[in-house]
Amino acid sequence: MANMPSKKDLRKGPDDHGFQLNKRAVIGGIIAIALVAFIAGNSKTVEVSFLFFSAMMPLWIVLTGTAFLGAAVGALLTQRRQRRKQRSS
Repeated sequence: MANMPSKKDLRKGPDDHGFQLNKRAVIGGIIAIALVAFIAGNSKTVEVSFLFFSAMMPLWIVLTGTAFLGAAVGALLTQRRQRRKQRSS
């Protein structure tokens, strides 16, 4: 019995790198589910115009592409902000 771990040893602490659910993850999940539902509900073919380019395509493709572009811009801005913080530290 002396070799058995205590309850304290079995509990995960804040230093563990396992999955932790926080507000940001919950909000991100809700937004992702809403985005998928919105995209799935919009499947008509529409005319898309951008600068000198115009094409007919399903709206879900346009929405998915816009969502990916928005996520990429957000990730790049976050990465830039983190680099600035590291340099100033």
